[in-house]
Formats: sequence, C-alpha cells, structure tokens
Amino acid sequence: MPRAVFVKIRAPPPPNSLLEGPLMSSRAALVHRRGLLQCRQLVRAVSTAGSVCGSEGDYIPRAKAREWRLHKNDQLRKNRRDPELERRARNKQLEVPLDLVQSEWKEGTGRHHLRNIGLHCAIYQDVFGSVFHPRGFMDIQYSTSEDTHSVEQGNLLPVSCARVEPVVTLPEGLEGNYSTLLLTDPDGHLTNGTMELLHWMIADIPCGRPPAEGRLVTPYLQPIPPAGSGFHRYVFSLYTHDHPLSETTQPAEEDDWLKKRTFSTIDFLRAQPDLRPFAFSYFQSQWDSSVREAYSKLLAHPEPVYQILRTLTPRQARQVEIKCQRGAKYSVM
Repeated sequence: MPRAVFVKIRAPPPPNSLLEGPLMSSRAALVHRRGLLQCRQLVRAVSTAGSVCGSEGDYIPRAKAREWRLHKNDQLRKNRRDPELERRARNKQLEVPLDLVQSEWKEGTGRHHLRNIGLHCAIYQDVFGSVFHPRGFMDIQYSTSEDTHSVEQGNLLPVSCARVEPVVTLPEGLEGNYSTLLLTDPDGHLTNGTMELLHWMIADIPCGRPPAEGRLVTPYLQPIPPAGSGFHRYVFSLYTHDHPLSETTQPAEEDDWLKKRTFSTIDFLRAQPDLRPFAFSYFQSQWDSSVREAYSKLLAHPEPVYQILRTLTPRQARQVEIKCQRGAKYSVM
C-alpha cells in the first residue's frame, strides 16, 4: 500500500533567541551548533545529489530562483495595470494559455516540484534509494477506444485504461548514447515487500529515438493491484548511459511469472554503474474487474485477495470460550 513519508526537521533557534547570549548554557550552545551543522549538511547533501547522479546544473541555483521570482512579480504588476485584461477577466472572456503555462513551469520550478513529489510520496525511498534532481519530463499517454489518459505525477488511472502499453515521448537533451526505460510497482510484489514488480523494460534506446527502437527486455504487463491492497504506485523511470547494457538484463528463464518479474531498482543501479537517473513519473491505480481477467488469462494464476481479519474483543473471546466449554461438557455427558 502506498506510504507517504513526512520529514520533520527541527530548525535551530533564531539568532535573536533568548538562548543566545549570557543566558545560553554550554549544553544549549552545543545543541544549537549541532542543529546548524545538521541543517547545513542536509542542504549540502540535497544540493550535491544532482552532481552525484547526473551533471551540474540539475537544480536551479539561488541566483536563478531570485531571477524567476523577480520576473513573476514584474509580470503580475503588468497584468494589474492592463485595463483590457481586467475587462476580459470580469466578463469571463479571459483565456489562459495552458500550454504556455505548462512549458514555463517545466523550464522554471517544475523539476523542483517533481523532486518534492518524489520525496513526499516516498518514490526516492522505495524505488531509487537516493535522491536525485530530475532533469526532464516524459510525456506518457494511455490511449483507449474512448479517450486518452496521461500520466501526471501521481494522478489516479483506472486499470482498464492501462491495459495496453502507453506511448512514451522521451524528453529532449538526453546525455549519453543510450537510454533505458523502466516501469515498476514498488507496492505490488505478492511475497516480498522489499522487492518491486517489473511491468516493462526497454533498454539501449538510441539517443534521440523513440522507445520502440530500443531492445525489449520485459514485455509490458498491465497494472494488477490485488483486491483489498489499496492504491499502488506505478513508476516510470528513465536512465541514460554511454554503453549498451550487459546481457545480465535479460529476463530470467523462470516458469513462475512472479519470479521472472521480481525486480529491485537499487540492485539494478548497483549492477549497472554506467546508468544515470534522468527523469521519473508515476500514476496510481487500484483494483477493478479487469484485474481478475488479467490474472486468469495473462498470468494463469489465482487472483489474490487481501481482506481485513476481524479480531474479537476480550469479552467476545470469553463468550466463545464459554460456549466451547459448555459444548464439550454436554458432549461428554
């Protein structure tokens, strides 16, 4: 079941606090210095995570963030001084260019928001094992006979809409000669909670080419969240590398579909040191009637169902015990 991780950082006292000065004890001063050091180490670790997993410039520095903030305030002042804009807004005739808004968001603070989503929803913790700064966005579209559904960073998609593999458009500016695309479910393994369920893997995609030109390692498997297991996270992750992946990425020759699709992204990254995380996206889904058909036709496996076990109160347990004792007494007589 998806888990949300909330990190609470205890900030050090402000400089003008009463703890500073002659009233601050030696122990309070030591705690204050340790708090400052921990905050600095945390900021340094998060800032350098991009240089470890990628290249420099993966995050917006302070100077550029200030530039974006000044640009935003300047644009707001111009909008307030435009009488024509105000007139159309009052008459409900103002049209907002959503495509332009989305493009500016991606160029601006979009990567910061994506990283915060990954931290809040435990994507980094349960999939990658470390934090990196996303450097792009993937366009993922699920098409059905009735409509088209896009993956929008944690939105809810019915299982029936994701039965066929999606159309993935890779971001521009990929570094390296190849890229690899994965789709995993960190909540979907039936027997081992520390492993993931591999739904799709395409390796060695030439740089600048669509995923269809890569090497299909694991065929696409639709989401199969068991009944009663709640919402599952389905994470698309993209990696860049300079050399083709080794043949160890071939699927295991197992008759059991669960063993064949048992996967760990952390172990995969350790085994392939050339891989560099570039971007990720995910959606959520829960059980519907199409899951039963997938288990019976695609996997030939009984459908697992999770149920809440009802526990008896002490009084109810005592009543059951008395009833059993009376029944045993009468049976002996």
